[in-house]
Amino acid sequence: MRMEIESAARSFLARQRVAHLAFTEADDQPQLLAVCFAVGPDAVYALLDDEADLTREPVVDAIERRAVVVLCDESADDPARHAWVSVRGRALVLRSGEEHELGLTLLRDRYPQYRAHTLSTLPVLRVEPTDVRSRGLRADPVAESADDAGLNLVRTMQRIPASHVTTEYRAGLSTGMLMRLRYAPEGARRSPTESQDEAAMPDEGGRMLRFNLADLEDGIYAAESIGAANIARTTYFEVEGGRVGRVFDGERRALQELRRRER
Repeated sequence: MRMEIESAARSFLARQRVAHLAFTEADDQPQLLAVCFAVGPDAVYALLDDEADLTREPVVDAIERRAVVVLCDESADDPARHAWVSVRGRALVLRSGEEHELGLTLLRDRYPQYRAHTLSTLPVLRVEPTDVRSRGLRADPVAESADDAGLNLVRTMQRIPASHVTTEYRAGLSTGMLMRLRYAPEGARRSPTESQDEAAMPDEGGRMLRFNLADLEDGIYAAESIGAANIARTTYFEVEGGRVGRVFDGERRALQELRRRER
């Protein structure tokens, strides 16, 4: 049975740069590999640190359609503060198609070093969660690491170690606009901001827009983009000191914060 990854676990995973992938090989011997990964709308996508490993058929055969575990942990001097998230699921190796391109897009946005390389021929590992467990997570979804300054809103909502917010423009569905919200008695006035740059989506059905956080004043913003299943979605969040702060649970919470700041 597929499980959702809750917001606290998503926030924790977004702070981690490397995960450990555990699986059993054909001879039932356990294997543990380090992977670069990104969390999508309903799956975890991964590339191995040593990209050549995933192209070797024995490794592909060992992972394909088998039960695997993706584990991230965060140690602390106090053992009681040690935190971890494990995602158990069935693995599928993607070699082409729309979801293969989506996985690569999420990975490129999360790991800037990938943008300089052609990854389209590399397989992407997809893990659909069937069991998600955690320990020591904060209930507050705000990122704890200053490195996670940005926000990726293309088919997901994921903190990223970057200095921008990414949205998707798709004709008839989403403008991809980022708007500054200002208090007004009737609710809020919305002022559009200019994107820093844009690039074609891998499926050529839309365009990916990036907004430089250094160009944004502190305040509350609303971003239009595409969520899971190609459904338009608006995300409300605050910008403070050139980084994304709180992400609000809907428009009502964002307006409440606007009114509080006006007092």
